[in-house]
Amino acid sequence: ILICMMTTVNAQSSYHGDPSKQEVEMFEWTSGIRLPFCVDAPIADVGALFKKAFASYVTAYCSVNREHCNILNSVTFQSQHVMFLDGFPRREFDSLNLRFMVIIPHESKTKEKQVRPLLSRSVLSSTTISF
Repeated sequence: ILICMMTTVNAQSSYHGDPSKQEVEMFEWTSGIRLPFCVDAPIADVGALFKKAFASYVTAYCSVNREHCNILNSVTFQSQHVMFLDGFPRREFDSLNLRFMVIIPHESKTKEKQVRPLLSRSVLSSTTISF
């Protein structure tokens, strides 16, 4: 029983890990999601599919919730607007850990001036909950 407990503790501590400097600095504009991972699928392919799907979902979300997204006009997010943080996506046990931020398209007009041209953590949290 003692060996099992030690294994569990080690697995949990490496599973969560400490946030990187980039994660700490970009905290207000980042989010994350953990997906089941198929060993046969290359991580890069899964990441590319996620970017495309999430960009489409954010486009739909922000078209209905412009005020929450701080956007005045209708914009289309593309996969290149979804950026992974350094070291992500990464495989952790039987899942894929994704940490990302979403760049507001250049042609958009924001309601209020922002420090960075990124969607806020609250918008990303709202979208990842129902994604």
